[in-house]
Amino acid sequence: MFALFGYITFLSKYLESEYKKSASTANLFSGIIGVAPAALGIFIGGILIRLFKPGPKALTSLIASVEIFGLIGIISAMFMGCPATLLHGKLFNGQFDLQSTCNTDCKCTTRVYQPICGSDGITNYFSPCYAGCKAPAFGQLEWTVGLLWATVPPNVLLLHRSQRY
Repeated sequence: MFALFGYITFLSKYLESEYKKSASTANLFSGIIGVAPAALGIFIGGILIRLFKPGPKALTSLIASVEIFGLIGIISAMFMGCPATLLHGKLFNGQFDLQSTCNTDCKCTTRVYQPICGSDGITNYFSPCYAGCKAPAFGQLEWTVGLLWATVPPNVLLLHRSQRY
């Protein structure tokens, strides 16, 4: 049971990095994954106890079997995931450098991790800004990612370009 608490604590970051989801989507899924099964288990457990009125030995074996089933689920989830991808950048003095010629004037920040796929389907960029940017168009900013183009709304422009930390 205590191992599950540690797993749930970092589940949103795991979902974000392993399945390339945004922070908000990963938090939504980790909340559902953490709360829904617990609520369902309490509800079904209450019904089973009320219907069958089991003794202490039966309840202990039921709890142990549910914990073992949950442990098997957690261990099997560790082997699921997407194929390994490359993060665009280079090592410089033992540190990962995300700057390249296409994003030097973009003033990108590393405060927001927002992975985006490159046109080859293998390479990932830290954020749309690090994938390469152009001058802002009227009310929006266009990011170029290899051969892919994505139009980003103005509120994201403020997040990546104008917000001070």
